[in-house]
Amino acid sequence: MSLSGDVGVILSLFCPDDKGFGTWQECLLKEGDGFFRGHGYSYIGVFLLGYRVIYVIRNDESEDVFLVGFSERIGFGAPVDFIYSKTEGVIWDSEFPRGDWKSGIPDLSFLFSKCGESSEKYSQIVFLVRDHQNFAHVLLNSYTAISRVIPVSPKVAGAVFIGKKFPLGRVDEFFPEIKELKRSEVFIKVSDNFFFSSQLAIPLLVGSKNGRKSLKIPSKDFEGRIVNVKSRLGMDTAFFNIREQVDKSKSPVVWVSIRGYGKRNASNFEDFVVFFLSSLRASLGNGFTVIFDGLSLQEGFSNEESVRGGPDIKSQIKKENVVADSIIAKMACFEGIEFISLIGLPIVNVMSIARYADFYLCHDGSIQHKIGWLYPETPGIIHGNSQRNVGKEHGWHPVDIGSGPCWLPNKFVIDENEIGGNVPHANYGYKVKFGKDLAEYIKNAHDFF
Repeated sequence: MSLSGDVGVILSLFCPDDKGFGTWQECLLKEGDGFFRGHGYSYIGVFLLGYRVIYVIRNDESEDVFLVGFSERIGFGAPVDFIYSKTEGVIWDSEFPRGDWKSGIPDLSFLFSKCGESSEKYSQIVFLVRDHQNFAHVLLNSYTAISRVIPVSPKVAGAVFIGKKFPLGRVDEFFPEIKELKRSEVFIKVSDNFFFSSQLAIPLLVGSKNGRKSLKIPSKDFEGRIVNVKSRLGMDTAFFNIREQVDKSKSPVVWVSIRGYGKRNASNFEDFVVFFLSSLRASLGNGFTVIFDGLSLQEGFSNEESVRGGPDIKSQIKKENVVADSIIAKMACFEGIEFISLIGLPIVNVMSIARYADFYLCHDGSIQHKIGWLYPETPGIIHGNSQRNVGKEHGWHPVDIGSGPCWLPNKFVIDENEIGGNVPHANYGYKVKFGKDLAEYIKNAHDFF
């Protein structure tokens, strides 16, 4: 189908190209009602179904009315998922997955009778901020979007928070400028799980489908908010003591992640870390600080919950502390190396201290995102089994600045998966091969950065 007529105009509205305009949400905030009227359309309202946002707009010339549905995938950044015409039904359909709508777009014609066709100008602008159980998505897709629009949104009435999983903490703790609004203050229930509002409700997300550039850049402003927010999960005294200790340290800081339980780990992990730190001494000498990061406490998660498919959080933290103590004992022969543990601290505290790191060694996965996504210019090495090394020896780096971490080359890794076994998502262990070549690789990786 040619992207002409209403389809072409609507897609161009919600997918601005990379000419410095930012996301379509930012353009909408800057242009206001002119965002639609400047192209011959009027805004009627918005439907909300779970995480799915559906705009209702009208072509002022033809008077046809359209439902513009946006993707539910948080990592996409709210691109258009489908366009549904009152007169023709579905006139455009993306290839993006649609969550529960796996068999296609259902008959949505009944929605046209639930919203009316009045195009009176909305009286207020509100944000829609969605949750996710993975802190990395909340950080990169939701909170980064909020920090981008705050400077251009002085007239916003507040935000409706969709969902209850905000692992980093409440949105208004990071962004006190934004007033939390109840859904009932903005939307009315019109059918089953559909809610409608005539106000301008903007889903705040940045992601891989925001035009040609993802725009996922955690701002210095947000870094400051991470540093200054006070976790409600306790251990604040321990945190402030550690932060003061690291802040006063004049030596290089090396960040090392630790996993206690879980399949995706090196079977000789302790010896690997000892080898890694010993190899770094060729560049750093004896005077450097090692920070151990492990499982972090997150808002909305009970300490009794299972994580990584293994024991509960308390057991994970206990195991990781044993691993850290064992590594420290094995490094006892090296003088001048200071060790600090962040294992079991609240995640926002851990992320605030991560800014001090000069170099890191992390497992592949979200444990690396705490440092690599918020501080994307900090260099590092990640390790994992060879099947997960799909980025030509560079780790996944969806941020628009900095450079991705080096992935420990496969020649240094022996996979420990069962031959012929079904291993979903390459979730199995591995062993690291030591030797002069690995020592030289570690030294060169650090020296390069």
